[in-house]
Amino acid sequence: MVLRLTQHLESLGHEVVRNRITPAGSAFSLYTDVFDASESVLYEAKSVADRASSRLAVGQLLDYKRYMSDNVRLSAYLPGRPSGDLPRLFDSTGIGLSYEEGRAISLAFER
Repeated sequence: MVLRLTQHLESLGHEVVRNRITPAGSAFSLYTDVFDASESVLYEAKSVADRASSRLAVGQLLDYKRYMSDNVRLSAYLPGRPSGDLPRLFDSTGIGLSYEEGRAISLAFER
């Protein structure tokens, strides 16, 4: 999924990178999935669009955000639109929701 998203963004002419974050006092580093430097959007990809994965994405994105500039926008990237109330979870946190629709990629932030 990360490769498909990266290729899609690059096909749009965007600069895509992966960030390494080393929290102070930590012996390990955190690595983000996809950062669209052209649009200042950090994507966290999950291979399943269920509640557990959605909640994990929210937590990871909020954690990474603390180490990035204030203007960074956040988005979960899922293999499909999640069902039930999960889109509202992202909306309530200000995190965008991007997902794959068949072979297409929807980068529209649902609000």
